[in-house]
Amino acid sequence: MYNYKSAITHLDSLDYVIIDASEILNDVFVLLHNRNTLFNTASTIQWELVIGGWSGTKSVIRSGSGKGDYKNMVVENHTVAKFNEFKGKMKLKISDGLIKVTNDETNELIFFLSDSRITKWELTNLSVSAGKVRFINFNKLKLLLKLKQ
Repeated sequence: MYNYKSAITHLDSLDYVIIDASEILNDVFVLLHNRNTLFNTASTIQWELVIGGWSGTKSVIRSGSGKGDYKNMVVENHTVAKFNEFKGKMKLKISDGLIKVTNDETNELIFFLSDSRITKWELTNLSVSAGKVRFINFNKLKLLLKLKQ
């Protein structure tokens, strides 16, 4: 279990979130969920993004209840150099049926998941963790929120 910290409690009202993890070595964890309380019930679907995991060589999107039952839905293998290139400028956009991470500067697709169970209005919260020590220093991970127009 990772030491997640709540970062956003109104995710459903945002158009997108810019994630700057340029000061994080690897293992950026982003949890999208629909309650203020993490891992509340086994029936709650949560979406976990692991960006630059496995020492910076892989990113995944997985679903589960937070009770150790996550299933990888998307696995994107990349080099450490590629991770270092995009980790400071990631754009996370959620819409019904889609979770997408792109490079905010080039608009290059990093990875995405298309799944009918993704419902934007239900995903109200975003929590984060990073690094092998499983704690987050918000001075090192920066989030920029973009409200819907």
